[in-house]
Amino acid sequence: MKKINYLSFVILTVFFVGNTLFLSSCKDKKTQEENIEATSEEAQQTAEEEVLWEKATENMLDTDTLALPEKLTMLNDSVTVTWNRLLSAEREKDDMLQKFVREARFVEGFNGKEMIDKLEVERKALLKLRYDEKTMQDAKTMDAYDKKLAEIQALIKQIKESNPELERYPIPYSVITYFSELDNTDFLLRKNYTDYASQLNELLRVKKDEIPTLGEQFVKIKPAPKFEYGELN
Repeated sequence: MKKINYLSFVILTVFFVGNTLFLSSCKDKKTQEENIEATSEEAQQTAEEEVLWEKATENMLDTDTLALPEKLTMLNDSVTVTWNRLLSAEREKDDMLQKFVREARFVEGFNGKEMIDKLEVERKALLKLRYDEKTMQDAKTMDAYDKKLAEIQALIKQIKESNPELERYPIPYSVITYFSELDNTDFLLRKNYTDYASQLNELLRVKKDEIPTLGEQFVKIKPAPKFEYGELN
């Protein structure tokens, strides 16, 4: 992905911090305070993010009023930011799984060592299937990734049902909550990226004759890769 224009980056950073708040707001309001403290650092900044989001919505630019250079820059930077957020979410999934595998073993009376061992195997398998800008365009790869992720979610649910006492432990409980809400979170993150990628690609197509007159900086902007799905999606 290309480097982000500085001014555009400032605007987009504030906007997507707000987006992170929106995703976080989907989480269970009844989660105990100690469980909230055990989640990712992003979730711990909810109060600050809410303030930033309110300021961002008050000052959001209407891209329909922007000149072509500014609109290209904004959309290209939006693609970059949303893509980086997807990558961050993938790293968070793996971090959460590692925490669960590590902490569940210390739960008093834990029933399911074999399932935890299997979860660790599945975690490593998911890492191998993790998509990038190239493989995201292959329907078979994305189907294999999403299928493996669904299997992991089902396994975590099974572990929870076999060990209701896990809800008393902050870290395992936060991971269980995280994966129970992951379908919605992943959908929103991919949708945000896809929306910006589609807008950028369409603008590049429609304005292909004008863009060369804007200079090399804009000629270098290329169409964004998009997710391809098969039978599972």
